[in-house]
Amino acid sequence: MNILIESPGINNINFVSGISSFTRLIINNNPNQKYFHFHIGNDNRSKLRLINYINTLKQIYCLPKFIKKNQIELVHQNLPVDYKGVIREYLVNVICKYLNVPVLLHIHGGKLFFESNTNFAISFLLKKLLYGSKIVIVQSEREKEFLFQNFRYNKINVLPNAIENQVVEFHLKEFNIEKIKILYLGRIEKEKGIYELLDALVLLKAKYDFQFILCGNGSCTSNFVEVCKNKLGCLFEYLGVVNGDTKYRILSASDYFILPSYFEGLPISLLEAMSFGLVPIITKVGAVPEVINDGVNGILIESYSSIDIYKKILFLIENTEKTKLISFNAYNTIQEKHSISRYVNELNLIYQII
Repeated sequence: MNILIESPGINNINFVSGISSFTRLIINNNPNQKYFHFHIGNDNRSKLRLINYINTLKQIYCLPKFIKKNQIELVHQNLPVDYKGVIREYLVNVICKYLNVPVLLHIHGGKLFFESNTNFAISFLLKKLLYGSKIVIVQSEREKEFLFQNFRYNKINVLPNAIENQVVEFHLKEFNIEKIKILYLGRIEKEKGIYELLDALVLLKAKYDFQFILCGNGSCTSNFVEVCKNKLGCLFEYLGVVNGDTKYRILSASDYFILPSYFEGLPISLLEAMSFGLVPIITKVGAVPEVINDGVNGILIESYSSIDIYKKILFLIENTEKTKLISFNAYNTIQEKHSISRYVNELNLIYQII
């Protein structure tokens, strides 16, 4: 089947995007389908919003020609539920409907999911998006229930994210409290809870030695890196955007993975970290609570709370045997439930329904 799958750039190694990583993963691991990647969204965002809007409109303008040229039979839409994402993908959905091409709408969480104060216009467009699609994929039962309760839409499949099977052999980590390595891997944005994380690490600094490793980029990179250097000194290391073997080496060498986001879908970075046996410390947002069983295969924290982050890290440092068990369970969770082969098989079954 000729499938158009859209996302920001999948070949830009300096851009951090969960949706781009997901798209690249699907294309590389599903030989049963013929994918045509359509670049939409801005992966090198200009500070001038007008330029970003113009670029997006240009991309949408080129969509009908792309669909006709490649004889597209299905469009796999990837939707981040934020203001720009909903408006952009609504326009894409309308074009597909006009061209009589069926749409699979794949929702990846976002700022507006579960918000009760979402404005009427965005709710209206989201409802149009849902009913303009043949079928919808979400990452958790909670998201499925939310869409049904709020929009009375029920053509929904729950399909949690997956990752590529790692070729590295799993080794049980020692968690040496003399130098715990804490990893943040993702976009460096305020809504990822990075400043709450920093405040927690400043508290931790008074009691234990550690290394905070920051990987990724984003609009807050310059400021956040500078503040980390000032407040953490030699305990801090910034490595930029990492990929491939470099990323795997960092994951292998780290102990805790931390992501105190205000909102998420189901982060690919979380699943990657768990596959290396890192103990995940993450906010209970989006689909995360359906993957992380608090205290069993990870640690759940409250959003916006540096104190809770500090207390949970402290608990792990001071309970090494418990931490080792969580690490092992995190690894097993990925092996049993989030392999890419299993994911692709279920995705192809959904394609067949359409």
